[in-house]
Amino acid sequence: MTINNILFNINIQVVLNLFVYVFVTAASGTLAYKLIVLGAQKALDIMHQRWLIRFQDKRNLALDVIKICNEGSVTGWNVKPRDMEHVYFIARLLRLKDENASKFFDLCISRWSLIAIKQESTTATKENIEFCLKLQKEAQDACEGLMKIVGGWG
Repeated sequence: MTINNILFNINIQVVLNLFVYVFVTAASGTLAYKLIVLGAQKALDIMHQRWLIRFQDKRNLALDVIKICNEGSVTGWNVKPRDMEHVYFIARLLRLKDENASKFFDLCISRWSLIAIKQESTTATKENIEFCLKLQKEAQDACEGLMKIVGGWG
């Protein structure tokens, strides 16, 4: 073996070692990058799903509140709600989401129920009519205050 052959073999080995080193470094860097991107993407997906669920829950609750208030307004607050169990369920959910909106909703529902009970159980005297008109005004005002709050949810 000559000196040129020995230097050539050493140079090939150095080049091969450098090639393997660069390949392994690039592969491990790419793998680390992909793992970081995958982890970040999963975390963002989870945060987006949580936000979406929270937003949709509040939006659906706002729609239910609007439907209930619309039912009362259409009937002139004179007829009891069709499904009191659903109304109480919505009142509980609303209490969990927004205390201020819950106060308006409770006032609206209590006045609505009082009007309906009063009209079912008593005769139409001047005092009863005035009392019911006062309650209707309170229910309508509470409903309008509630609409201002839940209107911003959707």
